[in-house]
Amino acid sequence: MSVRIGDEAPDFTAETTEGKVRFHEWIGDKWAILFSHPKDFTPVCTTELGYMAGLKPEFDKRNAKVIGLSVDPVTDHKAWSKDIQETQGHAVNYPIIGDSDLTVAKAYDMIHPNAIPGKRTAVDNATVRSVFVVGPDKKVKAARLLPVDDQAHGRHAGELETGSGRHHPDVGLRRGRQEEVSARLQDAEAVSADCGAAEVGASGGRGDGLQTVDKNGVATPANWKPGDAMKKLSTLEGAMKKTAVLTLALCLLAGSALAEVCMSPYVKRLGGREKFLYVWSVAVDPSSQDALAVIDVSLASPTYGTVLTSVPIGAAGNEPHHMGFTDDRTKIWAGTLFSNRIFIFDVAEDPGKPRVVRTLDDLGALTGLHGPHTYYALPGRMLITFLSSADGGLPGGFAEFTNAGDLIRVFKNPAEAPYAYDAAVKPDINRLVTSSFTPYRNYKKPLPQWDMKDGGNTLLVWDFENRKVLQTLTTDPVPLEVRWSLKPGRAHGWTNSALGDSIWWFGQGKDGRYSARKAADLGKGCLPADLRQSPDDRFLYVSCFLTSQVQAWDVSNPQKARLHDVLEPGVQPNMLHITGDGRRIYISNSLLSTMDYSPNFWVRLAHVGPDGRLTLDPFFNVDFTKVPGGPYRAHDMLLN
Repeated sequence: MSVRIGDEAPDFTAETTEGKVRFHEWIGDKWAILFSHPKDFTPVCTTELGYMAGLKPEFDKRNAKVIGLSVDPVTDHKAWSKDIQETQGHAVNYPIIGDSDLTVAKAYDMIHPNAIPGKRTAVDNATVRSVFVVGPDKKVKAARLLPVDDQAHGRHAGELETGSGRHHPDVGLRRGRQEEVSARLQDAEAVSADCGAAEVGASGGRGDGLQTVDKNGVATPANWKPGDAMKKLSTLEGAMKKTAVLTLALCLLAGSALAEVCMSPYVKRLGGREKFLYVWSVAVDPSSQDALAVIDVSLASPTYGTVLTSVPIGAAGNEPHHMGFTDDRTKIWAGTLFSNRIFIFDVAEDPGKPRVVRTLDDLGALTGLHGPHTYYALPGRMLITFLSSADGGLPGGFAEFTNAGDLIRVFKNPAEAPYAYDAAVKPDINRLVTSSFTPYRNYKKPLPQWDMKDGGNTLLVWDFENRKVLQTLTTDPVPLEVRWSLKPGRAHGWTNSALGDSIWWFGQGKDGRYSARKAADLGKGCLPADLRQSPDDRFLYVSCFLTSQVQAWDVSNPQKARLHDVLEPGVQPNMLHITGDGRRIYISNSLLSTMDYSPNFWVRLAHVGPDGRLTLDPFFNVDFTKVPGGPYRAHDMLLN
């Protein structure tokens, strides 16, 4: 038989690792996720089942249950479960069906209807990779099928993003995972732009997408954002509700969006391999202009690896530093640490030719703050951290603006932790963490004149929805970048201490409170300037500004990192930018004009091998001392 979305899910009785199950009775009044795998003991399937086990708390929150299936016998499943726990760190905590007679597989079209029981290879009688979402009414709400010959890659962890997701055709990570296929259908916040840019979720923001629409008889209009009103369905619309819901679900399942690491999860994802690299650049010559440079990184282009254009922003002395996309990826917000300005560039009309559409000039008077640093996209708005108060002292804080540049509100750091720097949100656990640097009164001076005691050593843990500080954590001096684990539901992350030459782990304990501890010593004199992570959370990459290294650290044990590889890309490496597939790292080498110790400025490229080791690309080397309009100090980077 053919199982269609909206049909009643075929009922069955089967032996599982948790005893005999009658499917409809087992579902009860919950939502169910039935998924199949080609064969036990295969490496990709092992990672998928282990990761699904780790997501049980997330499914519990959504009143959902999980059940797996392959046509291997239950005895094999039980033996395999031991391997899964040993290698993946999670015991399988849901039943796995032993479907040796192919009854369930055939009922759900997981396998050819004429398949012969008992014949078992990776391509003979193996169930295709299937996911079925079944509601409490026992109706199929969504489904996804992948061919058996796709089993080398697995279902990717970033298949359904928390922000304005987009499907990504350039997939092929080393480690396949199942988890977000089901969790994000239950907790969808977005539908890809290719499905009409309509977001699915509760009107309050983070909503259980399929559950909300199915329960309340509502629909989300075009360009809907969390917080906007939903449309009540008419009688005719109500009759079409299943079709609308399932069309949206299929859009969500249509592709595999890759997480662009170290960016806000709310930013619309890049739909393919990068074509342009934007570089926020400081003019070396005081008589020149600072600029946003655009490098051609389209591999097949005849101008690959060259600067296509640079957009000047006025006389030198602004100190361009960091930048970030708006959630819809149509604009770049880029700021300056000395002149206290923000430039908003349009990159939607022609991504290769950014243009300034607005400048925020009087940020001190507007916000009471100075030194815009981190540009973090939220739905329909930007959260900007500031290093100082308007007078160049303390406290720092952050401000929120509309995407167009209008101020919404300002938050100052508490008196007991006045230093500010980076910010990162983990939406699924409602937490924001901010870090601490030094204020304008200090960083504006040449490095030898800095007061090394005028800096923070704290991380602030915030209730994100209420913007309320819950805890203050202490680390080595000057914790910089905040990098949450990319795994859903995981309440931990890492930061790099600039003056402690260390990586610190922070995370939530069983009591709900957060703590921080040193995870790695980077070597004396490293001065870790930037910290990035691989899409699978396996590796952290840190740039050592003073020792001219990029170090790769294995964080399979998140609290105890292990040095995995070291690359020397050139003098004073600073910013890193990792592609969504985790295979390439772009590297720039200016930190601050008051800190740089070499006159040679460049952007280079490192490739990440299947083993996580780094190799410098000998054919990609953009000399920023020879760029027209330069020389420039190359700092922050974004891909498009």
